[in-house]
Amino acid sequence: MSTYKVKVTHSGGWQDHDTARIAISLKNPKQQGKKFDAILDWLTPRFNHVVIQLADTLHRHNIAIDEGLDLKAAHKRAVEYGDIWLESHQHLFDKLPSHQLIRWDDRLTQIDVNTYYPQLEQIMHANDNTSANMRKYIDDYMLRRKFVSDDEKQAAYNASRNYVLEESAIYLGLFETERAAEIYPGSYLPLPEHPNKSFTSIDFIRKRGPR
Repeated sequence: MSTYKVKVTHSGGWQDHDTARIAISLKNPKQQGKKFDAILDWLTPRFNHVVIQLADTLHRHNIAIDEGLDLKAAHKRAVEYGDIWLESHQHLFDKLPSHQLIRWDDRLTQIDVNTYYPQLEQIMHANDNTSANMRKYIDDYMLRRKFVSDDEKQAAYNASRNYVLEESAIYLGLFETERAAEIYPGSYLPLPEHPNKSFTSIDFIRKRGPR
């Protein structure tokens, strides 16, 4: 049994959905171990079906920079990291009433991200809150790093931008093809409004033990 319980910090209308989607970010400690177990405990009585979206190879963009790899090697490393996460957590999936595991390469096969890039490029260059928040998402990643040269800084910026564009394109496609309540322990990538957009943020409370 998990030592944590979930609290909703921002409700995106999850109550209106039968299906939930949880996007697994490899570097998010709130999606590992007992906290991931707590997420499943919260989902189980609330949804009939849960899509577990393992965004492993999305991280190839940042892994290439962080580990000094080319994109092909970074892709392979991301798959390995995804396999490690699954080995530790897949046994917990069975507590869900119904579930589907989808890895990032599956998403890239299902959704043509190039269809959405022109729209996203326009958003990136617009002068509104969505564009400002998307740029801030990239800037926050840059602020967490130290660079030894301008070339390294530019490569990191390009990688982060590609990450944001690819993730955003997948979600624009999902809004059209897979209606679900997105449940995530953290903040969301800012995206334009859509009738099927439903993002709910959660956090955790440690359960009190017996006194």
